[in-house]
Amino acid sequence: MVVVAVVWGLLGYKVVANYFGGEPELPPTAVEQGFTEFVIDFKKDTFQLQTVSVDPFLKKAYTPRRVVKTQKTSSGTKKAVIPAQPILWPAIQYLGFVKSNDRKNKLAMIKVNGALHRTREGQMIGELKLLKAYNDSIKVSLNKEVKVIKN
Repeated sequence: MVVVAVVWGLLGYKVVANYFGGEPELPPTAVEQGFTEFVIDFKKDTFQLQTVSVDPFLKKAYTPRRVVKTQKTSSGTKKAVIPAQPILWPAIQYLGFVKSNDRKNKLAMIKVNGALHRTREGQMIGELKLLKAYNDSIKVSLNKEVKVIKN
């Protein structure tokens, strides 16, 4: 019984001494030990890439391909394709939608060139067609070009 009391007394002493003892002793810093600053002399490694003339795997000469788009006409002669002019979209702003219980499609509030329009999915505003109305955006088409407008 005395041995148990001594063991518990030593444990209690160590716990109390750990919490109420003095400041813990910190190891000395680098300046106190006399170390000086260490400077690294770093030189940049530079190189220049050369153009590839031989494929390293096939051991053949490498020549980049040039792609020219051509289109066959009905007479069989080739004609260069002229890219279409970009479509000028009007200023479109999506303001939100109203959902009705009796209808499945939503009534969207859209401002086109400053004019407010209430349009259902599938309806047209001039040449602009409302394809789908979402919570945060709408999908519209103009001359077969589709665009998503965020809220």
